[in-house]
Amino acid sequence: MRLICGMLRLDGEAASDRLLDAMAAGLTAPGTSPGLSRHIDGPLGMAVLDFTGGTAGLVRREGLVLALDTRLDRGITDQGAAVIGAIRHHGADFPDHLHGDFAVAAWDDARGELMLGRDYIGVRPLVWTLQPDRCLAFASLPAALIAASPDRTAPDPVALGLLLVHGYFVGADTGHAGIAMLQAGHSLTVRPGEGRPPRLHRAYRPDPRLVGRWRGDRHEAAARLRELVTEAVTDRLPPQ
Repeated sequence: MRLICGMLRLDGEAASDRLLDAMAAGLTAPGTSPGLSRHIDGPLGMAVLDFTGGTAGLVRREGLVLALDTRLDRGITDQGAAVIGAIRHHGADFPDHLHGDFAVAAWDDARGELMLGRDYIGVRPLVWTLQPDRCLAFASLPAALIAASPDRTAPDPVALGLLLVHGYFVGADTGHAGIAMLQAGHSLTVRPGEGRPPRLHRAYRPDPRLVGRWRGDRHEAAARLRELVTEAVTDRLPPQ
């Protein structure tokens, strides 16, 4: 299990190691001692907490710095390479080209661009908050953002009201004013100095032309469903 957090300064200031450590502390439950990997370079700060004690969740490769909370399918053993390939080939659409569960933050220093992405089922959480023209921060859980900025504890009464009605948060709601959930199957891109708000992009877009094209009977459908479930379970079993 991993959790990630980080910040990108939008005002030309350097990222704060003090705030990054506070975010990491907010993600660390009492009695746990996760391995902590940190990267601070200019306006960017990232950290990965690995509760198995590893350090593989922070990747520096091919001009990118990645904070990864991933479990990818289809026999992928190099998670970082798979994420880098998807980002390089598909840009903001990269969440639609990775198979598995993931929450990803990727910093491209040459482009001066931070990109966040989340799997289309929404298994791995990822939240973010913005102080316009100052800082964008992200984390696996709101607790990290609240630990770094206590004013983020303010409740969102509309979101909490909808939670009571529906039994779940709606859209990007988290129950905290100023903290948004990156919705499943979406990416978020921000560049310091652009003077533009972060660009939220829905990457998961099933082709409607494929709907209703199944022509098999119920027995064939059951057999195909069994194949898919077996494949999914096999992908999630630990290596022998």
